[in-house]
Amino acid sequence: MQIDVGFHIEELGKIRKASKGLFRGSTRSAISSTLANTQIGLKQALLLNGPERMKSLTEQLVEKSTTRQRLVRAGAGSYSDPQWAGTAASESWISLVIAEENGSVTASARESYRDLIQQLF
Repeated sequence: MQIDVGFHIEELGKIRKASKGLFRGSTRSAISSTLANTQIGLKQALLLNGPERMKSLTEQLVEKSTTRQRLVRAGAGSYSDPQWAGTAASESWISLVIAEENGSVTASARESYRDLIQQLF
């Protein structure tokens, strides 16, 4: 599975930018909640070994992609939409973890995406 690391880091940056500001508290809270649930799934997947680990990560990615696409069909799609942004951030995070598992993430990219995830929490 080829993952565009730069695209996902940019997406996280756009979501962070759109969720900043005085009147975006509910958006930030929704994103943080979605990411907290994603973190639980990632931790569980990373406890697994070999093919089971990748299977779990891929299943989580498919679930987030499907949810994001459903939200888009329902009219969401803005970086400031809480449900869409939380789901898109989770999808990018899982994609980046998969890329990291495949050895496709540089040290600087790892630092960038992990910093963005922390800012979104």
